[in-house]
Amino acid sequence: MNNATLWTSWVVSSPNHRIYHSGDSGYGDHFRIIGEKLGPIEMGFIKIGNFGEDLGWRDIHMHTEQSVQAAIDLKANIMFPIHWGTFNLSNHDWYEPINLAVQYASKDQVNLVTPKLGETLTYGATINNVAWWYPLQVLNEGSEGYLNDEPIGR
Repeated sequence: MNNATLWTSWVVSSPNHRIYHSGDSGYGDHFRIIGEKLGPIEMGFIKIGNFGEDLGWRDIHMHTEQSVQAAIDLKANIMFPIHWGTFNLSNHDWYEPINLAVQYASKDQVNLVTPKLGETLTYGATINNVAWWYPLQVLNEGSEGYLNDEPIGR
């Protein structure tokens, strides 16, 4: 990656907490460097959507597996997936990034949060992750299904 783009990320730091926002980013060594210099990060808001090698976006849109690795590199205590299910800019279904995030985070033991739209999170409080997007996914796929708010992840 070269540094000739306008894409950026940032850390908001206080005496008690650090949060990270990835902005648009391709995967690279910069996550490890940020983690070494500014980590650990309490909550990493990391983009997971609109990826695709065929789109030529490798430098600005990570695949979800890379996003989970970025959380690990950042030393993020909690990964909050962002930048998915908004605009249809890629060739994947809108729910694919969050399903993959749950899968990869579970495999790599990354603490992932999946709040419902508009839900408020309090750092340190118990977070009950549910797959709130499943009913929408089922509707999108044109089949019948039911979700009973069963917890997901760790």
